[in-house]
Amino acid sequence: MSPVAVSAVRNPVEIKSEIFEINSLQTEITIQDFSNRSLIFISQCEGRLGTFLEVTQDKPDFDTFDPSTNTLTIKTFFGVDTEEVELAARIFAGALNISKPLIISIALKDFSKDNLFAIRDSLKKLALE
Repeated sequence: MSPVAVSAVRNPVEIKSEIFEINSLQTEITIQDFSNRSLIFISQCEGRLGTFLEVTQDKPDFDTFDPSTNTLTIKTFFGVDTEEVELAARIFAGALNISKPLIISIALKDFSKDNLFAIRDSLKKLALE
């Protein structure tokens, strides 16, 4: 059997990662942007992965389109399926103004409003770097 040459095209994936101190909790945020979706890990649990969700921007009905509305669909792949985790995903995705599907892992110790908004602000800062 003769060897077969295989050619692979590698697309570099940009990875942004930073550790923030948020409300006295070490918060790790990592963003990987692929051509067809984005992947975000947010953890306050020593780098452990949390609940995995997919967030997609709904396609508007152009007959009744209201540009002030931003409808997101949240689907939990695995992990804890609670309202507070879904709310966190909505806050984080809304801050990024997503245009392609987002896969997000959320592992938080604190789901308070102040903590979620501080994480949102840190996520925006990292995304813009």
